[in-house]
Amino acid sequence: MLVKRLSHLVLHPFLLAAVSVLSARVQVKLEVLPEEVVAPLILMEAWALFVFALFCIFLRNPLKAGIASSFVVGLSLCFDQFRLYLNLGSQILFHTQVEDIITFVLFFLILVGLLSLLFRTPKAREGEEVKPVDFGRMNIAFNIMCTILLLMNLVPLMVSDSEQSKVQAHFIDLFSGPCKNFSPPAATTAKTVEKPDVYYIILDAYASPYTLKNQGNFDDHEFLDFLKQHGFYVVPKAASNYDRTPFSMASSLNMDYISAIPKEMGDNFQADNIYYRLMQNSAVACIFKKLGYKFINVSSGAFATDDIPSADMNIKTDFGSHFTTAMMMLTPMTGLEKYLHVMRDSYCDRRIAPGKCLDKVLSIAGPKFVLIHSDLSHPPAIFDKDGKRKDLPRELLNDHSTDFNAYVEQIKYCNSEVQKWIEKIDSRGTKPVIIIQADHGTYYPMKDDNAYYNEVMRILNAYRFPGDASPSYYPTITPVNTFRVLFNDYFGARLPLLKDQSWCSPVRVRPYSWSDVTPRLVFPGADEQPGASGEHSKPLEQ
Repeated sequence: MLVKRLSHLVLHPFLLAAVSVLSARVQVKLEVLPEEVVAPLILMEAWALFVFALFCIFLRNPLKAGIASSFVVGLSLCFDQFRLYLNLGSQILFHTQVEDIITFVLFFLILVGLLSLLFRTPKAREGEEVKPVDFGRMNIAFNIMCTILLLMNLVPLMVSDSEQSKVQAHFIDLFSGPCKNFSPPAATTAKTVEKPDVYYIILDAYASPYTLKNQGNFDDHEFLDFLKQHGFYVVPKAASNYDRTPFSMASSLNMDYISAIPKEMGDNFQADNIYYRLMQNSAVACIFKKLGYKFINVSSGAFATDDIPSADMNIKTDFGSHFTTAMMMLTPMTGLEKYLHVMRDSYCDRRIAPGKCLDKVLSIAGPKFVLIHSDLSHPPAIFDKDGKRKDLPRELLNDHSTDFNAYVEQIKYCNSEVQKWIEKIDSRGTKPVIIIQADHGTYYPMKDDNAYYNEVMRILNAYRFPGDASPSYYPTITPVNTFRVLFNDYFGARLPLLKDQSWCSPVRVRPYSWSDVTPRLVFPGADEQPGASGEHSKPLEQ
């Protein structure tokens, strides 16, 4: 009786859909957070349900429909490889690429051919009786096989995530010192009695004006002049503390250098998840909450800042994340993307999310700390200078792009959008604190180490601290001191400033082999560049 019931329980297409997502995360389990699998998992299960329902209608047999669905679902994530090899063969034989729609049709024709062979009824020889295929037993076998595959991926992930969560908790506790030691001061001890809203805008991989000029022959003065006219102090010798987003943002949001992690874990231990959790459970957000602020995160669609559990509100414009798009690009959807642009538009919408979300952000009563991490400035270039969208490239976050001119065109569009963001934020009356900062520069091919360090470590960094007669930012301030200065200026925190240093690894395959490259960074004419008020603001004693 139990065997009979199990023989009619069709689970394997849905188990296989889960396996496809989990197996993808196994490959990047230390770079992709566990919660990021939810959206692609829902999409893959929906795809499995659609395929199963379709085959049920045509085959009129749930068991046969289940077997057929598993073939389609299981091979769905092979489409990109199929396209790759088909184009490789076409290039060798005909010196041309195969149109995506032809690849799409060929893929499904092959699937139909395989299914027809599977379900073909063999011809009976004279005097022989053809036994019908026992799809019930086949269904049980498929259920068992897919359950085993699921467990083979799920169990290691659960073990890894459990171990990682302990390591993450350890470092979160280690870097929470500024929050633990911070006591909200009495209003009379702070320079500003009224708590201003604070907007922290990270423009990912926004190149330094020097880099834009040297490599792209683009003078960024119009955007910088706009910032100065709106009360910003543009740091003349702006440099990042680290050369990658997880390192840089974990450092700035915890107001500390993160060398303790590779020192404890080893130079070869690569786990971005540690830094992502430090970004999500930062000392900065903790202090703002102690001060009575709401923590608002505008979703970037990228890893740690897509959805922050500790935030009071995550504002999203899109269902998935960059990992979702990367998963979908492996499926037959890629064959239709050139014509439908579903994934491209979803990805682009995440990049311009701040503009769409600001009305909702502004409607939230303050005081509030708003984190906006935007990929709008990040390679690859998917916008032109007017905001027209380009086809989505195969590598979504290709740091090693070679077309710097296309990057410059996207920066022009980024500038126009950021100006709109600032004008909208300012349109509500009292001007809030706004910090506009790149986490690192670009990674375009450079001829030597010094050129590379200057490209990747020099950044855009601009501050506007309204209502304070003598703001304490200074010409060489780096992101690690950003919030130390802010908390000192507005809340009398008396946090000591750290030495401003830029740590970079010359070879990205060993990202923790950092050296202090601060002396190798060059800022031609920076000493003559005025700040927002026409003069440099005074530096603090370090």
